Amino acid sequence: MTPDETASAESMAVVWQIAARELGIRVAAPYTLETAHGSVRFAVYLPDFGSTRGMVVCQLGYHPMHDVEQVSAAQAAGLYYSSINPSAYSAFDREHFVGTLNDWGYFGAPDKTPPWYSGLAWGESSVESET
Repeated sequence: MTPDETASAESMAVVWQIAARELGIRVAAPYTLETAHGSVRFAVYLPDFGSTRGMVVCQLGYHPMHDVEQVSAAQAAGLYYSSINPSAYSAFDREHFVGTLNDWGYFGAPDKTPPWYSGLAWGESSVESET
């Protein structure tokens, strides 16, 4: 990683730590996944979102080979993954983060479901259209 990429990953980790406090979710940021081929670093690990094993969040498009390494490691570990634009997550915006987390899906313990969680994907509405 270049110094700019490292700074961006650290900044994104801090913002996701804020999201953890504000939204009452579990977050490991930054996160290192140990694989048979070595360590792979991710900006964020969300143990209760994306899949029953959780998910990792990658920075979108910094280095194509690093992206391939991250995706391969996540898939091998049975984790869902998403590559996000760091600039879109450079500051905590409750509505934006809630929308993102709803889209990824909650897979944690039912009794720990965050009160704000609706399970609606981006663009879905809780109001049904009248026909």
